[in-house]
Amino acid sequence: MSIEERPPVDSRRWTGPEDGPVPVDRRAAGAAFRAAGGPGAAAPQRAASAVSWAGLALVLPVVMAGAGQGTWLLGLEPVAARLRSGLEAALHPTLGLKGAEGMMALLGDPRLLAALLALAGTLAGIVSAWRHRAALARGFTAAEAGVPGAVFSSYGHWGMAPFIVLLVGWRPLESPLLLPNALVLWLLARLAAGSLTAMAERWAAGLGAGSPRPSGWDLANMALSLGALLLLLGRALWIL
Repeated sequence: MSIEERPPVDSRRWTGPEDGPVPVDRRAAGAAFRAAGGPGAAAPQRAASAVSWAGLALVLPVVMAGAGQGTWLLGLEPVAARLRSGLEAALHPTLGLKGAEGMMALLGDPRLLAALLALAGTLAGIVSAWRHRAALARGFTAAEAGVPGAVFSSYGHWGMAPFIVLLVGWRPLESPLLLPNALVLWLLARLAAGSLTAMAERWAAGLGAGSPRPSGWDLANMALSLGALLLLLGRALWIL
């Protein structure tokens, strides 16, 4: 076999795979990010957070509407019973017995609330990231300056949060601990909105999640994660 016919040699057989993204000092990088990007760099995460915290006020009414016998509600069990009775009485004339029962199941389903909050917070973050893409680009450039291959994220996020919302929300939540379960779902929805917004920020700034160079992985990851949340939403609405 001539030299020209030999297969190319992959040096990684001896050197191992390429190094991954270089970790950065999150505190120093965050300060540089905010200083260089200004208010616009912080706006996407604030938008996602605002939706999530506003949605927290809905957790208790939703749980009370969906609570069954024996559910622990911080001593608000009589209030929950009156709330359910009032809603059923209001819905029955318009929707009928079966329709009222279905609507009550929807109104009292924390999984539906979690999916809606995660989606709404993510969309708010994506829109804000696109509007402030110049500020984000300045912030990321400053945060990653001086560290070759460094990758900075504005949110110490849990990338699997959308899928955990899907897996946890897929099963029924009826139990005496419905309120703690709903609060866990809310927290996961908050993590999902923050993590997807962080992906949107890097994408809007022309960066990839795992590389300082432009990449399509963020967009693909966002699409997959949003698809998981939409699947849960469809499940809660009995579309699937």
